[in-house]
Amino acid sequence: VILRVFRVTMSRISKHAAINDDAISVTASSSPTTSSSSQIAHLTPQVIIAKKRQNKEPHTAIEISWFIQQFMEGGVKDYQMTAWLMAICLNGMTDEETAALTESMVQSGEVMDWSHYSLPNSNQSHKVD
Repeated sequence: VILRVFRVTMSRISKHAAINDDAISVTASSSPTTSSSSQIAHLTPQVIIAKKRQNKEPHTAIEISWFIQQFMEGGVKDYQMTAWLMAICLNGMTDEETAALTESMVQSGEVMDWSHYSLPNSNQSHKVD
């Protein structure tokens, strides 16, 4: 999923100028915050990108959710998403970060309800041709 978003973003980046290190060198404050609203108030795309580039601590679910939501609303530009995805490709993600990213991406669009369809019984064998 990350690679698909990365490829789409990379194809759209050709319209933008290349990002330089100065644009994303802002670092997050080292003091931990206790409430999610105060944590969100200090988030910027530059802080999120720098945090993943430095790879000293993993993103929180709130940070990832905010970043994806801002990207969908246009607050995070294509080149910023590309820089973040490149940092992920270079530094990887923890299982918690991956789960938070997946959940954020699912919630970023329309979620379909399939509960009204009867699903096949798991005890039945199905032949695939």
